[in-house]
Amino acid sequence: MHAAFLAALQESTQALFQGMLALPVSFESPQRPAPRRTYDVSCVITFSGDIEGPIVLGFWDDSALQIAAALGGDALLPRSPDFADAIGELTNMIAGGAKSRIPDTSASISCPSIIMATDHIVSTPRDVERVGLFCVTPKGRFVIDTALQPSRTKAA
Repeated sequence: MHAAFLAALQESTQALFQGMLALPVSFESPQRPAPRRTYDVSCVITFSGDIEGPIVLGFWDDSALQIAAALGGDALLPRSPDFADAIGELTNMIAGGAKSRIPDTSASISCPSIIMATDHIVSTPRDVERVGLFCVTPKGRFVIDTALQPSRTKAA
């Protein structure tokens, strides 16, 4: 994975958490390759165009509830439509912010897909380097797992 993609995800996450949620966020060292993990709540957005591949924001129940409440301003019931919307919007803002931080690139992002099931796994392409980035906030930890790469058709 290109360092620029990872830096854009970090910068976007930092800006969102500090600016909109008034929460500090720190990052652990990226895990390369990212191990397959289980989550309780996850959201997937796929990039297409000059950049392709998925990003997955993976949460465990407690951190998902606390971070969604920080975004929504109120406690949200687990597995409610508002809870799912908050997780989807958080992922959408991080992906959109990252997309805007990658210069000279034309890319689109998909609508977010939210998965809520205890200990589920989100598969990503096997032939692309996967990187895991743990994000640490006072409201809990979450992971950005990604397999972004330059478009294969553009590179050809």
